[in-house]
Amino acid sequence: MPPSTLAPLLRQPRSLAFALGLAAVSLSASSLLGQTVDPKKPEREQEEEAIKLDVFRVTDSAETEGYGVSSFSSATRMKTAMIDIPQSVSVVTAAFMRDVGAYEYAQAVAYIPNVSYRQNVNDGSVIRGFPAFNVYRNGFRMSGYVSDNFSLDRIEIIKGPAAAIAGSSESGGLVNRITKKPLEKKTLSVGATVGSYGLVRGELDMGGPVTADGRTVTYRMATSYQEGGGWRDFEDGLRKFSFTPSVNWRITDRTNLLLEAEYLDAVTTSNEANVYLAFVSDGTTNPLPIRGGATPQISLTPRWAPATLNTNDRKLEGRVQKVQNLFLTFTHAFTDFLSLRQNVMRQATNIDTPKARPNHAHYIGTDGFVYLVRNYQLSYTTQNFVSAQGDLALKYDAFGGNHQTLGGYEWVRTRVDNQLFLGAIGDLNVFRPNNDMPLGAPALATDQLTRNRSIGYFVNHQSRLWKERIILTAGLRRDTAAGQNQIDRRNNRTVVSPTPANLNSPMYGITLKPTRTLALYAVKSEAGAPTSQVPVFGQIPATDPRQQFFSATPKRINEEFGIKTELLGGKVSASLARFDITALDAVLGTFDPTAPGGTRSYLQGGNRAKGWELEFFGSPLPGVTMTGGYSLMDTSVIDPTTVKKNPELPGVPRHKAMTFISYDLRGGKRDGLRVKGGMTYQTSIVGRVSNNYRIDGGFLIDLGADYTYGRWNLALNVNNVTDKLLPSFGIAQSSNNLYPPRNILVALRRQF
Repeated sequence: MPPSTLAPLLRQPRSLAFALGLAAVSLSASSLLGQTVDPKKPEREQEEEAIKLDVFRVTDSAETEGYGVSSFSSATRMKTAMIDIPQSVSVVTAAFMRDVGAYEYAQAVAYIPNVSYRQNVNDGSVIRGFPAFNVYRNGFRMSGYVSDNFSLDRIEIIKGPAAAIAGSSESGGLVNRITKKPLEKKTLSVGATVGSYGLVRGELDMGGPVTADGRTVTYRMATSYQEGGGWRDFEDGLRKFSFTPSVNWRITDRTNLLLEAEYLDAVTTSNEANVYLAFVSDGTTNPLPIRGGATPQISLTPRWAPATLNTNDRKLEGRVQKVQNLFLTFTHAFTDFLSLRQNVMRQATNIDTPKARPNHAHYIGTDGFVYLVRNYQLSYTTQNFVSAQGDLALKYDAFGGNHQTLGGYEWVRTRVDNQLFLGAIGDLNVFRPNNDMPLGAPALATDQLTRNRSIGYFVNHQSRLWKERIILTAGLRRDTAAGQNQIDRRNNRTVVSPTPANLNSPMYGITLKPTRTLALYAVKSEAGAPTSQVPVFGQIPATDPRQQFFSATPKRINEEFGIKTELLGGKVSASLARFDITALDAVLGTFDPTAPGGTRSYLQGGNRAKGWELEFFGSPLPGVTMTGGYSLMDTSVIDPTTVKKNPELPGVPRHKAMTFISYDLRGGKRDGLRVKGGMTYQTSIVGRVSNNYRIDGGFLIDLGADYTYGRWNLALNVNNVTDKLLPSFGIAQSSNNLYPPRNILVALRRQF
């Protein structure tokens, strides 16, 4: 662990002292309550008791080879059976990510219903039609960065507002990345992968016990390095190094201390390299303006520009990321029914992003070719997050039922230092790219330091009544934030925003279980949000005399009911949900070349998404492991001023189905062959809020196989076998996210 990683945390005396103080209090309380380990009990019984008492830890998915897990932690902050959670939840396991060759986030969520990758946002998501910008890691909201999946044990996804636990969250849901934890068995594996577009990748996962008893101190270290892998022009300089060590100290059978760290050094795509829909299908003969009366030199029937088109310029491609994360987790069981957890997180990121920003002003130039208007942006951002979370979990019997209550807090302090430069760059010929164009002189857009702090208190309760056939769930979180302090160094001015009102985010649900393996549930959750002043022109400072503002209160409401069940004797888990999500006061940002800074924001009455969602995973037959689902979703914009009444939300297919299946041909033997494959189907999507064009849907097919011989494993994945151009998300003519073209991966792994 480099000293530079530890030093920032040690400079936070109040948060560190608070964490250590809670630890001391918990140990003292344990002594006062007289709950000690009985030395006469056999060691195995003590170990089983310790596992039972750990209400916070979910078993690592790395210990299984399945595509799902039975327990979930993100929804309640405690270990809870997925069938008992009155909400749609999904899990992407490490085994599944390995089988599909998913070393990036976009690949990992490709087979989760109503979840897709969000372009232009670091590891962003689209959940049930709503963009999710916040990134969570081990339960903490982080500043966004492009991570690496090899450091993850699983990805937990809550669909629908999760603010009752996590605080301010987007309408669609929450994505929580859970890192690999130390195991009490020795682990050592190495792997190497080569693939299309110059991909070369290496992985190392090692860990196990440090002390002689095999359990007091354990460690884990996951490391990966890769180069290449970009399929668009100028993406040949990509690289990523990820190092995630962790150490666990089981102080006693009731007391545990876990230290985790992450170091990431990467050059990733600037995320403005999007494939374009050059021509719209709104019924007009020529949807693009023609300059100078030119004759178009290409057919007006093709939908897509060249697949490898990079709207960035060579000199602008490549986001530089340096990330240092530190997590400290202390847990202690006072008694069989009272447990405490205290978390502390420190994050420091430096992200430099040069990119060309396209707008939607396509036109046919005097030479007859399609051109795209662009400007360029240079962003230099340093972010520092310090956060502390505390939980107290109580289990008890009363009124003929079993109950568990969790209460806690979250304190966050942020500091963001940002410099932003804007400038002009020549228009891009879409079908004959004229790259390496000169950059105009940059104009300094912003140079500011922003500080903020907030604290939230939350409680989550479950009551299991009538022999656990009725489960009542309720949660409430209240967030209080101080006024934001923003120092505009360009104008030598400090702006202190007024203290926002307290936010209340409730959630309540009910689960009925006629049998142990069948659950009927209903839930309503809300995500409170402060009334904020939104700048109309997002690319110029708030102090600019041309700037204008409007007020928005973006409240989110989710109403959902469904059924969860286990079939074939528990071999398959399935859920069916009916959901209705409304986001009030939605803010729409769009390019506008006539506006100051080139962008403009509008206030919509709101957005709505409702529909049905089916999801399943398990092993229905010997040797068969599967996962997948289906979604039927209708979306609309609640805004009478929109060009068309109740248009669809952009980028969301009405129907989407997917499944991934692996079949083990080894018949219980250690050596042999596994085959695997997946299919995704979706209908067309709307590309713009005014509904003036659609992007066709279609099928995607992935195939693969792996062969195990002793401790060796050789895997082959061919993703998008037919090389189909299929959008995973679409916003506007110059902002369409595409599933990657055909990609071949060959991986060799050795288990020691």
